[in-house]
Amino acid sequence: MAAFRATLEDMRPRDAVDHAVHVFAELTGQASATVGVWPDRHLPGMERALFCLLYRREGRIVSGEALRAALWPDRDDGGSDNGLRVLAHYLKKRMRGVAVIECVIGEGYRLVRAPGTLFPWETDL
Repeated sequence: MAAFRATLEDMRPRDAVDHAVHVFAELTGQASATVGVWPDRHLPGMERALFCLLYRREGRIVSGEALRAALWPDRDDGGSDNGLRVLAHYLKKRMRGVAVIECVIGEGYRLVRAPGTLFPWETDL
């Protein structure tokens, strides 16, 4: 919890509120059931959670600390750097052709969708 609190304190107020609400929705199962769901590819739980966190801030860098705090909120250390790297690696492989998960060394990760890509859950917007 300390890592999560520190992450929120380092964010702009609007971003901190958005991030906290999203994490709460994910943890309580109230997040959209369709975001991160494709008819032709499967994202296991933690990969989907990482995708959703990056999708929510698409095009912007999300710090590794913020991602670890959101993905492993029950750990005081916020999870390991290696755990996040491995999770991001598998997510990158699954996203080939639709999005790129960029690692920005020393800063975090960013989701960049392929040009012209519309995700399945966005077709009803």
